[in-house]
Amino acid sequence: MACHDPARVVHAVTDGEITKVGWQNQKAHRGKKAGAWYRVVVSGKEKPTLDGHMTPGSNPPKGTVVHVGDVLGTMASPTNGHATGMHDHHMEWDSKGKLIKPSGDSPLTNGVRSCIYGETGPSHPKPHCGDDWVIKK
Repeated sequence: MACHDPARVVHAVTDGEITKVGWQNQKAHRGKKAGAWYRVVVSGKEKPTLDGHMTPGSNPPKGTVVHVGDVLGTMASPTNGHATGMHDHHMEWDSKGKLIKPSGDSPLTNGVRSCIYGETGPSHPKPHCGDDWVIKK
């Protein structure tokens, strides 16, 4: 696993196992079709999660058991996927697999939400499907 810049570290917000690591869309690494680009999925009993726009290779491997607060990797800088700046895109699902509004637990130390689930705006013309987190300045 890569050395981590403490200012860019993404932490687990649930206990579980890393079940997916890698590119969300193998054919599109930038632009609107790229989605969360490089992402880590944790399948937790409480709430499965996805963290996206991460640095490739900064994460533990698939199959790793993680607990709340464990390092999942780092935010990519420069960012990747469909994004305008460095941030962590965080999504959560309920136990039946339905996308839900995230709990509000920050995956970043000193993180603040820059875009909230359901919001629309210039970079999200459709309702946003997760929370975007940035480092508080």
